[in-house]
Amino acid sequence: MHPSLLPFLLFLFVQQPVFSLFPDPELFDITWTDNGEASVTRSDEKSVLVDLWRSTNGVHWTNPWDLRKDPCISGWVGVLCNDNGNIISIDLPRNRLSGFLPRSLGMLTSLQKLHLNNNMLTGPLPKSLEKLTRLESLNLSQNFFTGGMPLGVTAFAKLILFHIASNDFNEQTMPNEFLQMEQRGVDVWVFENN
Repeated sequence: MHPSLLPFLLFLFVQQPVFSLFPDPELFDITWTDNGEASVTRSDEKSVLVDLWRSTNGVHWTNPWDLRKDPCISGWVGVLCNDNGNIISIDLPRNRLSGFLPRSLGMLTSLQKLHLNNNMLTGPLPKSLEKLTRLESLNLSQNFFTGGMPLGVTAFAKLILFHIASNDFNEQTMPNEFLQMEQRGVDVWVFENN
């Protein structure tokens, strides 16, 4: 290499911006909107989605999110919002999620649909799932979850679909309430032979 190129190459290297996979915290409270048709995601709910992204290896998802953008306005894959900017649906089946579900997921109190089936998720389910009382559809099947299911989920009045089969749950810790849900008209898939 010619010696006169060294200062030039150093200049180029120093001038390159550093790219981070995680957005700066001040990006969580964006207050702008595009054309007024969409609502900005509440900052606390966007931070829950970022927790989910981090805890499930989001950089390696099949369809990753751009964390610099707003989930409601920019339409993150698998995320739907209501007119108030609340997350109402997370639908990420077969998206190569691996890792665990964060406890902060329970903060999405407007969530109606949570489908994370056919991924590589593991660990116990967070007890905070009991706070998702508006859930209508829960599909966590075909992962590697362990332990038991938080009992409060069985009382969700609006639940119409409940699929948790093909995991590593301890069947002895699965309460009879899950099987009784079927009598209420809930589409239940708890064990492999259902």
